[in-house]
Amino acid sequence: MPPETVVVVGASLAGGTAAATLRDAGFDGRIVLIGDEPDLPYQRPPLSKTYLRGEAARETLLVRPDDWWDTQGVETRLGTRVTAIDPTARTVMLTAGEPIVFDRCLIATGVRNRPLGVPGADLEGVVHLRTIADCDRIRADAAQAGHVVVVGMGFIGAEVAASLRSTGVDVTVVEIFQTALFKVLGPRLGGVLESIHRDHGVTMRFNDGVARFEGSGRVERVVTRDGDVIECDLVVIGVGTLPATDAAGCVPVPRPDGKERTEKKPTSKLDPNKTYDVVIHTNCGDFTVRLAVKTAPNTTASFASLVGKGFYDGTVFHRIVPGFVIQGGDPTGNGTGGPGYATVDKPPPGTRYTHGVVAMAKTAAEPPGTGGSQFFVVTAPDAQLPPDYALLGKTVKGLDVVDKIGQLGDPATGGTGTPTETVAIQKATLTVH
Repeated sequence: MPPETVVVVGASLAGGTAAATLRDAGFDGRIVLIGDEPDLPYQRPPLSKTYLRGEAARETLLVRPDDWWDTQGVETRLGTRVTAIDPTARTVMLTAGEPIVFDRCLIATGVRNRPLGVPGADLEGVVHLRTIADCDRIRADAAQAGHVVVVGMGFIGAEVAASLRSTGVDVTVVEIFQTALFKVLGPRLGGVLESIHRDHGVTMRFNDGVARFEGSGRVERVVTRDGDVIECDLVVIGVGTLPATDAAGCVPVPRPDGKERTEKKPTSKLDPNKTYDVVIHTNCGDFTVRLAVKTAPNTTASFASLVGKGFYDGTVFHRIVPGFVIQGGDPTGNGTGGPGYATVDKPPPGTRYTHGVVAMAKTAAEPPGTGGSQFFVVTAPDAQLPPDYALLGKTVKGLDVVDKIGQLGDPATGGTGTPTETVAIQKATLTVH
């Protein structure tokens, strides 16, 4: 019997360690390690700390020395991506070269940086930290910068701000939450971390977000949602991550034919003492929306009624704006259709449309809170929308699927959000408990 072939998709810390452990444990079959970066497997945590500050050499980051992989007979396919995995044929397809047949396949692709969907995000000098190359670029640019803006005060933002400040660079942080690492530490401990950063000279702007970046070819200033203008030479974005699920992909399906539909508006509301969950089954996976019955009685009653009639079955997500929203529920498939009636549930003042929130889409001419059948799910940390969109509910399960779908929009199409492949709602089901 020929030796087995194990393909490891993802050549970062997890994938590299898995491949190395297989060989260390005595596996004598073929091991193929595939990664989209040109570097051999390395640890990422030092990138925002010692390596960024110039205190650690590249060699100290490596999972194994450079020559270990060839010596141990581990094939490395670096600088290439897996475009699809066929579990039936047991093959992985690459961006270049012949498919690789495997007996076992381990997916260790980890996460990718969450984009910030605001104007000017593509300017030179607006960067993310994910790779050794990113870190080398930030360190070189920061050495020439008078002022750096860090967007986000989670782990990466806090560490980058501290590291750059320790090198003498002026740093301003812009964060949508009320203090540092708010979602992880809460207000009290987050406040302690905030104080430490302030004591070291980092300027903080909390409860504010980025409206846009401005500059002539290269970033020159950050304009916040509150209207403040921050002059800068470099921006480092650290607003979270998304699952890197490209390799797993979505099951290819033909685009359903769109058609107009007209339904009767429901006359009864849902029971506010019960919990209503709608599972959206797509060719990319399933996610569950818990309906906001008390906040939006008219909207949720309509949505539940349409689900019960199979209205959403066979529709598509016709608008996907990476780092912002995914939008679907139009029977015509082009963004113009609906059920033939409208509901109104004006959201409370101060409503924020954060990651996983589901709300109803409307045109600019329609009154606040208007809804038909089209809904959107927020994939940004905060979509920074006015409180004009009726709340439908919150994603309580399958947020990774939502984020996967959120990566399937063509960035070149901007707010239009043209999908790069068909994402179909195969069925929507309602459960009550």
